[in-house]
Amino acid sequence: MIKNSKFPIHYIYISMSVSILFQKMFSTEPVKTVTVFRRPLKITRRGITISILVLILVLLLAYSAYAYTKQMNSPIADANTPTPTTVASATPSPTPTPVTLPSQLTGLPVPAGTQNLHPLAVMIENAPEARPQSGLGQADLVYEAIAEGGITRFMAIFGNPSQAIRVGPVRSARPYYVDFATELNAFYAHAGGSKDALSQIDSTGVLDINGLTVGAPVFTRDYSRPVSEEHTLYSSTDKLWQYATGTRHWSPTQTISTWKFQDDAPAAQRPASQKISVSVSGPLYAVTWEYDPANNDYKRSMDGAPHIDADTGKQITAKNIVLETAARQDYTEYYPGVSKVVGKYTLTGSGPAVVFQNGQAIKGTWRKNGTDRTRYYDSSGNEISFVKGNTWVQIVQTDSTISY
Repeated sequence: MIKNSKFPIHYIYISMSVSILFQKMFSTEPVKTVTVFRRPLKITRRGITISILVLILVLLLAYSAYAYTKQMNSPIADANTPTPTTVASATPSPTPTPVTLPSQLTGLPVPAGTQNLHPLAVMIENAPEARPQSGLGQADLVYEAIAEGGITRFMAIFGNPSQAIRVGPVRSARPYYVDFATELNAFYAHAGGSKDALSQIDSTGVLDINGLTVGAPVFTRDYSRPVSEEHTLYSSTDKLWQYATGTRHWSPTQTISTWKFQDDAPAAQRPASQKISVSVSGPLYAVTWEYDPANNDYKRSMDGAPHIDADTGKQITAKNIVLETAARQDYTEYYPGVSKVVGKYTLTGSGPAVVFQNGQAIKGTWRKNGTDRTRYYDSSGNEISFVKGNTWVQIVQTDSTISY
């Protein structure tokens, strides 16, 4: 019967074995008799089983007590205390590259926001008593022409108010300088001027800063110079610019019609030397420019000696030299009790020009319509690109002596 049953027979064997084991474990039959304190003690299987169970129970209780004590002694996290998190140390951000834009006057990169600051034009004299001048070495652009009597005069153009801590000696205006200043709508700083120049300033709305009327503290006299008073008037680019934008409330920015610019020629393409000599009157105003291929610029000398800027102590240099030929006409202006011979140039239309850059001479022409900016073209009619940096424009006449 069992053999034909589907019930697994090994379950029956296991059940019978467990039954026999429990019968023996809880049997009251003595297993052994021992003497304790001179009395016989019977040891039964049931007694052994109970002892083992009691021992297991004691061990369980002891472990539970140990676990409870350990838990009570452990620090309990405050529910309101945030769980600390590990923050990876931040990787230092790279220093941002300053944003630059090309200067309107030089093409050189300048901090963004300063590339179109309002140009400042300052008249600087060139009589021997005025030398050495201050500020010419820091100018972005310089115009040079005869004032009268063969004495040349400069108009320095600055594109940033921090360029020159001292500019001068400041002298009077002439109409052709007003023309060049008008091309840039520049703040125009001077000390008086010829009748025609002052009339032109008034009639054309030039942004005028006349040192004879503005006075101190924008303009100051340097009486430490052992010369007559007309050679002692000075200012700074910062004072003039602050007066223009602060006191007069003129715009601090001005977009101008820019020239084209190019990078320096590669060193391998630069000649070893080049020398330019210009004489528009006597030897006191004779100029030479010597090319320096290492810096790709021209070093200026005048009256046979290096032309030094008084404040930097360095020889004046320029990246580009322009010799612009124009007709000059002298005439007489009359004042109460006195007359004065002055001159004017014809600077509209076109005429011959030579541009020196990269140790090379480029023959061509200059062209100017009305108050537009003067531009320079090569012999093929292409507009000349200037090497990035400062430029010096000298107005010469057809009878001037030029060699290169």
